Amino acid sequence: MNNNEVVKRLRYILDVDDSVLKEYFALGGCKLDDTSLQALLKSESDDAFQSCSDEQLTRFLDGLIIYRRGPSKQGRNPVALTNNVILKKVRIALELEARDLDNAFMLADYELSPHEISSLFRKPGTKHYIECSDEVFERFFNGLSLYFRS
Repeated sequence: MNNNEVVKRLRYILDVDDSVLKEYFALGGCKLDDTSLQALLKSESDDAFQSCSDEQLTRFLDGLIIYRRGPSKQGRNPVALTNNVILKKVRIALELEARDLDNAFMLADYELSPHEISSLFRKPGTKHYIECSDEVFERFFNGLSLYFRS
């Protein structure tokens, strides 16, 4: 799943309009005009499509966290954007607990034990860290859509 798809999926999950999306980006420190935002939301086959960079997605997710939970006292700690980092930022922004994550995966017909789910959120290099595969990432967003929209 590419960065543009993450933005589109979160827009659908949260059922927000363009003005709120722009606010998420702005709170994360990325000002977008209407044209730029629309270009990020277009399909790849459209001539006006613009790819969402890792920096833009990071700022979008940080803005989502600030919008929903308030600013962090620790400041911004830049990290490489991986599936695990995106999952963690979404979990923080939506204040998802273990049972919420379990329900989301269950709704997506994907079984992960509580230990496996918690391993997705550990720091890389720790003993029980598991890298989030594209399949798990996709299933998470599918389940999250069902969890929030049903």
